[in-house]
Amino acid sequence: MKRRLAALLALWLLAPGPAARGAEGRIGGYLKLQPAQARHRPDDLAAAFGDRYPTDLSGDLRLLAEARSGPWEWAVHYEVLALAGDTPAAARAAARAGSAPPGGALLPEDERRAVDLTRRLTGDDHVAAVHRLDRLYVGYAAERLVLRLGRQAVTWGEGLVFHPMDLVNPFPPAAVDTEYKAGDDMAYAQWLLPGGADLQAVIVPRRDPDGADLEAGESTLALKFHGFLAGAGVDLLYARRHGEDVAGAGWAVALGGAVWRGAFTLTRLRRGTTAGALVTNLDRSWTWLGRNVHGFAEYYRDGLGQVHVRPATQDPALAGRLERGETFTLGRDYLAAGLDVEATPLFHLLPSAIWNLGDGSGLLLGWFRYDWREDLVLTGGLTLAVGPGGTEFGGWRPRPGAPLAAPGQAAWLRAAWYF
Repeated sequence: MKRRLAALLALWLLAPGPAARGAEGRIGGYLKLQPAQARHRPDDLAAAFGDRYPTDLSGDLRLLAEARSGPWEWAVHYEVLALAGDTPAAARAAARAGSAPPGGALLPEDERRAVDLTRRLTGDDHVAAVHRLDRLYVGYAAERLVLRLGRQAVTWGEGLVFHPMDLVNPFPPAAVDTEYKAGDDMAYAQWLLPGGADLQAVIVPRRDPDGADLEAGESTLALKFHGFLAGAGVDLLYARRHGEDVAGAGWAVALGGAVWRGAFTLTRLRRGTTAGALVTNLDRSWTWLGRNVHGFAEYYRDGLGQVHVRPATQDPALAGRLERGETFTLGRDYLAAGLDVEATPLFHLLPSAIWNLGDGSGLLLGWFRYDWREDLVLTGGLTLAVGPGGTEFGGWRPRPGAPLAAPGQAAWLRAAWYF
């Protein structure tokens, strides 16, 4: 595997420019570095297994090569991800003690994907680092048909913060860096229909929990139709995911000067019951004190969430969804809101909040984006978890008697250089 990754990296470095190949394409990438300082309560999991005031430095290097020649296209994205500091050591200590929350992997893993294209770079207790291929696919595009095979990403649904219709690697609700969604091994097809409508299909094979065999019951097959009805965009979804049937619908319609979006899904669970999820939001742009402002508000209900937060070991179905990255929340009802204030054309302020309406806990985020130069972007901000122990954001127990798992408070600064 190491030889394959090294060979692909060499191909990226030695590849001739698109003009030399007689094709359209690009070769480039970025380097992102982010120092962060956090603060946890004395009874938090991070403090119990590590430092109450952890300091970390994360890095993300992506090298990409993409090209198109006639109807054919291909892409290779190689990345190195690293996290160094107090958090990796605390996470590993919690895992050894059986107290790590489900879905708490620090970096991407490929054990359950069809092809393992990820390798660890170090065994140091205070460093987590991997190198991997996040995109590796070949595609064909005709007048009304698009086909792609390999590691790639697809995004569905109308949620801004919560994404019930996004079935493959959705972003967490509090994600700030959404430039690249994690790729997955899949077959993708899109049929373009008259009037701007289309039909998309994906097959995402997955392995069993031990990472041994590909299993139909662990994989995803999904179909989504997108069309228009009475001036509104409409989505219809059917999927078979992890042995469960999922049906859904979504919409997007102009409402005055705003856009109203929404989506709902119904899942037929393995135990024979049905659970629903709903997301609906409203967003619009306006001018305030001579500055451009964009704002949104979103409500989310998850029928699989807990009314009262309890240890994950007492809810195996929810723990499994957290572990597989299908969901990132514990409760049932949430409200999210946020603003994007253009202080100057190059400097944006982006405050937002997520509230669990069931237990009253929340997560406050305030960050900025500064396009310092054409190839250099600075972002930074603060994260503040609000709520008492025993609530989702104030702290919940992965298992009875374990320390509380809570986001804590954090400050961070990221520099991204593009080349």
